[in-house]
Amino acid sequence: MQKYLDTYHIEELVRKNSYAIDTASIQLSRCICGIYESTPNLPALSLPGGELGEVAIALASAYSFGYELSYKGLQDSLKEITGRKDILKSAPGQGHDPYLCPYLHAVIKFPSEYGFDNEAKEQFNELIRYSGISEDRLIIGPKKRKNEEALIILQGSKGLFPRHVFETDYGRWESSVLVYQKTLIDARHKALSKKLIKNEHVKLFNGLNEEYLYEVLSEMTDTHLYETLRRIDPAIPIYSVVFDENDEFKIKKLQ
Repeated sequence: MQKYLDTYHIEELVRKNSYAIDTASIQLSRCICGIYESTPNLPALSLPGGELGEVAIALASAYSFGYELSYKGLQDSLKEITGRKDILKSAPGQGHDPYLCPYLHAVIKFPSEYGFDNEAKEQFNELIRYSGISEDRLIIGPKKRKNEEALIILQGSKGLFPRHVFETDYGRWESSVLVYQKTLIDARHKALSKKLIKNEHVKLFNGLNEEYLYEVLSEMTDTHLYETLRRIDPAIPIYSVVFDENDEFKIKKLQ
């Protein structure tokens, strides 16, 4: 079995594993991990850590860029956006084992690399405990797991199941990929920025606005993504997959 996926394998995986986005659950999220099964209700919105990661990204952004953010207001805004009061307790999604998650492991173990100060670190740890996850087990490290063999940065109105079985002349082998749904992440951050400002849960410097908040959230999300990749495997191949309005897609290798 090969260590990484090439363009041919990515084409097969995307062709067979892509699915239409359910508009009723478009704001529900999952982690970028490749450990999810191909279930009909798997959220298409995939970002580092799911909703736990969204909180981590917002807290890290506030500390790194120097604006004031209400921790409770952030949670309330996410509940409003998703329409689920228990969204943070159930994060990062059904079918996700937090102790197999490289993102949660890295954030807990290396908080400063993810933009946290002590206050943000404690707030995130509090949320981890609220979600029923053991900090000690995360610090020890992920349980033995099969590493993903590529990162797919997905754009367009499609979701992607991360696991796939390839069949060759030499037998069958299962693979998995990390999935980062950029289109839905951008839409989420625009909605979150608008909600935080409308509800006065954030205080920016004079002259800065909703667009600025969206940009710094996006920048911190990239930081969390690529820092996690560095922890998993710096050499993992990265592919851009862009769907057009006719559901045709193009693949470009980025790394």
